Amino acid sequence: MTLIRYIQDKLIFIILSVIFEFFIGVLLLLYGCDIFMIGFIWISGFIFFGIYMFIGYFRLLERQNHCNKIMKMLEKSFMISDMISKPDNIQEKIYYDLLKTACKSMNDEVEQCKRNQSDYKSYIEEWIHEVKNPVSAIKLLCFNHPEEVTTEISREMEEIAYLLELVLYYARSELVEKDYFVRKFSLSDVINAALLRNRTLLQNCGFTIEDFVPDVCVCSDEKWVTFILSQLISNAVKYPKEYNPVLKFTAEKAVHNVLLIVEDNGIGISKADLPRIFERGFTGSDRKKLNASGMGLYICKNLCDKMGLAISAESEVNRGTKIIISFPCGPLTEL
Repeated sequence: MTLIRYIQDKLIFIILSVIFEFFIGVLLLLYGCDIFMIGFIWISGFIFFGIYMFIGYFRLLERQNHCNKIMKMLEKSFMISDMISKPDNIQEKIYYDLLKTACKSMNDEVEQCKRNQSDYKSYIEEWIHEVKNPVSAIKLLCFNHPEEVTTEISREMEEIAYLLELVLYYARSELVEKDYFVRKFSLSDVINAALLRNRTLLQNCGFTIEDFVPDVCVCSDEKWVTFILSQLISNAVKYPKEYNPVLKFTAEKAVHNVLLIVEDNGIGISKADLPRIFERGFTGSDRKKLNASGMGLYICKNLCDKMGLAISAESEVNRGTKIIISFPCGPLTEL
């Protein structure tokens, strides 16, 4: 709110006040009042009117700044009506009541959307658990009847199981803090668990595993870290080198953190795509395969952010990709 804008808003009131002052002056002049007395009355009237205008402007400006300050502090702007005081001006009261009604309606709508979203996620989780049963049964049948066709079916079922797990963890990733248990664990244990979970895919693609991780202990959620490593292994399997694919794990101790490095010698990522690989739905422009969903690394980044971990990537085309996960050091962290 600028002073010029305020004057423009009060222009009709100013014009009527000037006309009224002129009318009073003419009336006093007709009754034979001294010209100097009329001038004094005019000047006094304009001074008091100016003071009134400036007081109104500064009061309005102060209220606007106060509302803006509250708005910046609010995480949800539609709650502004609950934070500002009710105005004294009758015109402002009308708009305040309208704002209060609109914000309450918005708040009710948001709460309803949250309930619907929570119900939907709960249904998805239950549905995935139900679907896992026939998937496991089919995999067991294929294992008990090893033939060329059943082997191919088993590979496809592994892909279905991976996609189901991706959906399940994505549904849970928004509420990590409710299913987050910090404990001390060995990086070797979670690496072995992730490799065991993906052993069939790694064997089918002929991967060589190089594990140079010593007995490193960090503090985080073991289940979520295992899932993140499984996603990184899955990405390495999707885009391998044509011959002698290698997946390497190393760990380094920095000043304030422990770095876990997962490196492959696959097709790599172009420099143009590298800054966007953690974006939701981004599949890249130079991939040789079209089965990417663009969700795996996005979920990994989302989980790392919620757990206080840092994740970054380095890559060169045809030279492989390196994913670095940084675990903060604490009193229970050892190397």
